[in-house]
Amino acid sequence: MIPQTEFVKSAMQGTEVFVDAYGDFINIPLFLFVLVVLLLNIKKFEQKQKKFDLEIIKNRLLWLKILLFFLFITTLPWIYFTIQYAIDFEILFLPLFAMVSIIIYVLGYIGIYKIGVQEERKKLRKFSKENRSFSIVEKPKNEHIASLEKLLVEERWFQDSSITLDSIANELNISKGHLSRVVNTELSISFSDYINTLRVEEAKSYLKNAEFSSYTLVAIGLEAGFNSKSTFNSAFKKIAGVTPSQFKRNHSN
Repeated sequence: MIPQTEFVKSAMQGTEVFVDAYGDFINIPLFLFVLVVLLLNIKKFEQKQKKFDLEIIKNRLLWLKILLFFLFITTLPWIYFTIQYAIDFEILFLPLFAMVSIIIYVLGYIGIYKIGVQEERKKLRKFSKENRSFSIVEKPKNEHIASLEKLLVEERWFQDSSITLDSIANELNISKGHLSRVVNTELSISFSDYINTLRVEEAKSYLKNAEFSSYTLVAIGLEAGFNSKSTFNSAFKKIAGVTPSQFKRNHSN
């Protein structure tokens, strides 16, 4: 008869072997379930942020979705190594662990960077609400232009990087073709250039302020309404004649 202590020891060893060999067959579906739930919550969060609100700073979560996609990709080698390990206990998971470690490191690095940008944008938004960089000087003769300027300038919709000619036309209950013609005729400028001019003027107010001298151009560009640093640089150079960095240096002396 096997002594009780040996029986317990044998049972525990058997359990450890079972968990080592087959535990991941439970962990993998759970991991995939968590990823799906996260993606659904991100989608729901983005739906709530669709309409522009000056009190809310939109979070751009494309980077997080890309990282979640790469985490999903890691399940493929995970499944492979788990099956191989169940067949041959000598299989090592080191390549998989290295891959996951890299993704976690990148996730942490980008997350910290994004938090920093978000904090800078909060302070820029507060400054923007308290110190308007421009306002409507006189009421335009055209009623559609008056409505457009009220929406873009007074309600600050130009700071929404997702606005388009279509979305503005829908908000004003006119066709996008008519809105485009009115802007070209009355303001002698294209719709996109008009929007970008407002954004560049907003960015200038940040760049000239010594309080924001250490802020990243990414935070300044996003808060002004641009959707990336590259579009911010190109639009600023086109309208102001210099890059944001050059403008900042010229006004820091």
